[in-house]
Amino acid sequence: MNSASSDLHFYILSKGFNAGKPVERPASNCFVITAIDEEEKKKLYWVCYSLWISGSYIPYLKGEAIPALHISDASALVEKVYRGINFNLDNTKALIAQLSQIVHAEKQLSLQQKLTAELKNSLARRLTFHRPSAR
Repeated sequence: MNSASSDLHFYILSKGFNAGKPVERPASNCFVITAIDEEEKKKLYWVCYSLWISGSYIPYLKGEAIPALHISDASALVEKVYRGINFNLDNTKALIAQLSQIVHAEKQLSLQQKLTAELKNSLARRLTFHRPSAR
């Protein structure tokens, strides 16, 4: 497999309450979604993401302790929604661009939150364990 074709896929989680969530790296219990080109990959990714974030996979989850999304259910739902979207409409393109921007901003905020928490913990440790000498 050459590197160009190896980049034309992503994964969706198949178990747990994040079932259906698209991810870039493989995880245990996931399905591979393969596209024919980068444009189709982008469209498929945002369809899968939209189905996941809107809770559209929830009715298809099976099992009580660890719910699972069956590949046939996921495939049928993604195909149905994908075929029903007119990706040539400006509105559709704008929605995908807006979703992409929001997800990017969300990742940035999450990173800022993590770094702020680390700084807070570091300052608290310095206050607690650093004993300045009396003058």
